[in-house]
Amino acid sequence: MSDDTQNSSVAMRAVRILTAGKIGAAPSVIEALKFSLRADGLSWIDIANPDQDFASLVRAGSQADIALVGLEIDADALERIKRWVWLASELGVPHLVVTVESSDLPPKGRPGFDALTSRLTSFVKDRCDFQSVIIVPINAATAGNVVDRDANNGWYRGPTLRQHIVGCATTCREAQLQSHLAEPVQSDHIQARLFWLHDEALLPWRPFELRTEQGQRNATITSIKYELDPHAVERIARNRLLYGDIGVCNINMTEPFKCVSFKQDRQAGLFTLTDPKTHDVVALGLIDYSLRRASNIRWQETTITPAERAEAKQQNASVLWFTGLSGAGKSTIADLVEKRLNAVGRHTMLLDGDNVRHGLNKDLGFTDVDRVENIRRISEVSKLMCDAGLIVLVSFISPFRAERQLARETVKPHDFFEIYVATPLEVAEQRDVKGLYAKARAGEIKNFTGIDSPYEPPSNPQMTVDTTNETADQAAESIVTDLLKL
Repeated sequence: MSDDTQNSSVAMRAVRILTAGKIGAAPSVIEALKFSLRADGLSWIDIANPDQDFASLVRAGSQADIALVGLEIDADALERIKRWVWLASELGVPHLVVTVESSDLPPKGRPGFDALTSRLTSFVKDRCDFQSVIIVPINAATAGNVVDRDANNGWYRGPTLRQHIVGCATTCREAQLQSHLAEPVQSDHIQARLFWLHDEALLPWRPFELRTEQGQRNATITSIKYELDPHAVERIARNRLLYGDIGVCNINMTEPFKCVSFKQDRQAGLFTLTDPKTHDVVALGLIDYSLRRASNIRWQETTITPAERAEAKQQNASVLWFTGLSGAGKSTIADLVEKRLNAVGRHTMLLDGDNVRHGLNKDLGFTDVDRVENIRRISEVSKLMCDAGLIVLVSFISPFRAERQLARETVKPHDFFEIYVATPLEVAEQRDVKGLYAKARAGEIKNFTGIDSPYEPPSNPQMTVDTTNETADQAAESIVTDLLKL
């Protein structure tokens, strides 16, 4: 197929203009400009309050070809405009058009114009990456330099606003044709820029659904490498992203897909992350590139399979995941369950939260981020032990539903039994032999579950144990009898 034939088969979309804030001319003038440009195949996306609507600005910017903003001389307004412009650059908008009202200009012709606009032009030069940048002085009263030239600003020799936008549109259409020639790379691990759009913070290793024009993949954020900021020269280290933050992240997918960088193809390189339960969009992402490890690492099949290892032990490998508050009785019950399983010839391994923190997880604290990593590591260890044919008993507070779901997904295809030791907080405090709750109440221990860090009870556990109504021995016996059918 020739290039001409291939290009002619590409569906061209309208060139999109993103406007943010005040443009600087009378509304009727701007509406007339919009009407005339629509005839040239251009469409408009207006964001009236970009500071209050970050999500809309990000979604619109990812689709826009031209960013049109009005320069205001107020210092606070200028800082807001700098951020809008920087966001447009990060979102890949190729062309920046800035308008400035003639009434705001000092009476010095070109020198006054340059003095007024120097702070913005310096910022754009240092912090942004546009293909073209122009600042057009317009006369709000006469519409000068909007469509026709402004007779009052004869020193300005550049194009009118309409002339420049039409020229940019031609360049954008040519770029659309070229973008479809980008060569995709099969990958299951990428680096991407994430624009976080959710009120709940992003923590690494939580599961999401990644959606591209190719379809959907299950994905996890394996690391937040650093945060992006319009004024930061050095990279900003972050372990979480909050609403409105932009982070460079590594993302792993359960299945590979044909990856194209956003710079090569703004449509194919764009994706969204959604919550796997609510399916709400939590982030918009731009693919930077495939990580090399995706092509260097292959799964090595072994001769002896996990099923054969379990069969040799005459049992089904599985995970019994005990969750509940500190002092609920998880470790005691898990120990009694393991004792009963061993008495009937089962091969087990008990992983206790405190014990694991003496070795494998000794580098982790108790912040939300560290708790997520704590459970991620234990989930992977549990899967390895299941692959060895063992019944694994895990006794961890594991306070977040998302991390327990991650553990369930990690150990697949092995069985995962979530056992909720449902002891009320006041009862757990009464049993506090370590004195931890008292120290947490006194402020001596930070990030303590149930006091200043939340616990999210299971929504649908395989079994619930109420230790206020039954002893640990009774609970262990019911788990072995009723849940495992042994």
